Order: sequence, then structure tokens, then C-alpha cells
Amino acid sequence: MREETIKFKEFKRDNEKLMAQPIVRRFLDDEENLKLLNGYLEGDEKAAALLDERFKQHHNKAKIINYLSSLIYYFSIDYDKRAKLKSYRFPLILNKRLNVNEKDNSEDLLGTFGSETVPYEEIVDNKYLENIFTNKSLAKAITKLTDKQKEIVSLFYIYQYSNKEIAEYLKESEQNISNLKRRALKTLYKFSS
Repeated sequence: MREETIKFKEFKRDNEKLMAQPIVRRFLDDEENLKLLNGYLEGDEKAAALLDERFKQHHNKAKIINYLSSLIYYFSIDYDKRAKLKSYRFPLILNKRLNVNEKDNSEDLLGTFGSETVPYEEIVDNKYLENIFTNKSLAKAITKLTDKQKEIVSLFYIYQYSNKEIAEYLKESEQNISNLKRRALKTLYKFSS
């Protein structure tokens, strides 16, 4: 049980900014550290030395945890950038013909590996777009979108087309695609909350 002495209450009142810092609050959540602080406030020199040593350890531990979490965060961003760059630099390249008996026909290759010759409608049916989401509120929000918004959202987020590619495919301006996507996201946010 946490008991606050009169001297501790005075110390808190006199050092409000210090006590508001998360590292100090976290340090004083430990009963042992609180007892050492009370001992220091009563004038115990051994408690003061031990309190100082324990706070240094606590502070170093907090710095290491902060460093590691920042490292993980920035490394994941860097990894995503490197993976995306690699996919741009090294696209799928076929070294062999699909069928050895036939001559090399680039039109057959394009149709096989998804170019403009494969209609978007064959890839995904926007009427059932909400069925691919496991989050029920998001699936419900998808039903509130127009067919064109569903198409843009699926092309952008599922198939990772750029706004320019979507605009070329739908024969519309990039600005219109951007506006429709923005409105779709607002609708999704509004109805999934």
C-alpha cells in the first residue's frame, strides 16, 4: 500500500514539474523506490545514494528501450522503402518461352501476366469487395461507397495502382481520381468508426 508522508506531499507540491515527468512517475510506481525517496526526505544518506543509483539504472533502461523502439520503427520504414525500390528495379522478367513448341510471342506473354489485355473486371468484382475484409465495420462501410469509388479503392489499395495508372485505365483525370479516392476514404472513416 502506498503511503505518502507529509514531507513527500510537500516535495510533490514543490516539484510539480519534476513529478509530472513520465520517467519520474514510472520510477516512483515501484514501492521500493518510493520508500527510498521517503528515506532521503527524512535525511537518510544511504537511502539517498541508493535512490540515486537506482534512478540512474532506471534512466539507462528507459534510454535503451526508447532507442530500440526507434530503431525498430525506422528500420521497418527503411525496409519498406528498400522492398519497394527493389520491386521497381527488378520487375518480373521471363528468361524462357512459355511453350517451347511455339515461337516467342510477346502478346501472349502480356496477356498471361496481366497487362492492358486482361480486363480489370476479370480481376475483381467490385460488387463483392466488402467480402474480402475481415473487419466487419470496414466491410459495412465499403457498402456505402459508389461503384466507381469501390473500383478506385480496390485498384489503389489492393492492386497498388498509382493515381496516374487508375486515371489512364478509367479514362479520367488524375485530379478526379484523387478527389474520388479522398471522398471514399472520408466515407470509410465516417462509417467504420
